[in-house]
Amino acid sequence: MPLRLPILRFFVDDTSKSLKLLGEGETRPVTFRLPNDHIAWLEEQASDAETSVNQVVRDLVFDLCTWFGMPFFIGERLEENRQQMKLDQRAYAQHLLVKRFAAIVKEGLEYDGDKAAADLRSRLAKEREGSQGTPFAIRMASDHLGWLQTQAELYGLSSAGYLRLVIEDRANYFSIPPTMAARIAHDQKVAGVDFRTYMQMLIDKRADELKVHGMMHEALDYRFPVTSQYTKDQRRAKK
Repeated sequence: MPLRLPILRFFVDDTSKSLKLLGEGETRPVTFRLPNDHIAWLEEQASDAETSVNQVVRDLVFDLCTWFGMPFFIGERLEENRQQMKLDQRAYAQHLLVKRFAAIVKEGLEYDGDKAAADLRSRLAKEREGSQGTPFAIRMASDHLGWLQTQAELYGLSSAGYLRLVIEDRANYFSIPPTMAARIAHDQKVAGVDFRTYMQMLIDKRADELKVHGMMHEALDYRFPVTSQYTKDQRRAKK
């Protein structure tokens, strides 16, 4: 069944609560290395949105901080479920994408994704080969940096290392396997929406499920590792 656009019913107060990490106030520089393919991807996103590369990165962090800009009452429901399932935000986003992939397969929608998956595998291999990448600098708001640091500690990374992982994940559908990612990319294209809206659709659907069935704790038979060689090297260095 195709995804439907979420009907957002909320008032100003609900919106302000959902955006508690606005990325405002004092900013500080963050510098790290980024594969050239990812820099090219950021530049493409910036061109499409008619904005700067720095703003694209800030928007990626903002989306993760605020459940992709969804209202507070929806984000709160998913946050409770995320904690119940003992997943960090990255793993929970992967969980939503995998659930959608399973639904697509169950629906039996026609799709030949072999070439798309092969192309994605090839691009990922190139990213790993150029893992050291090019120096990349951005100024981040202090509240976003604090959030990055909290998430980074879960992976034994620095804030800069986790920010790189955020960019890698967004460019690669949260690093789910290429076959799944290619199918999800096709589903997003069929829906005719950008990735933020696509995730809002998945979040809205999940929130409805939680409202009807209560807190759900599905058994997870998958766990996707951090694939970046850069982040692996950082973790080894911290030991």
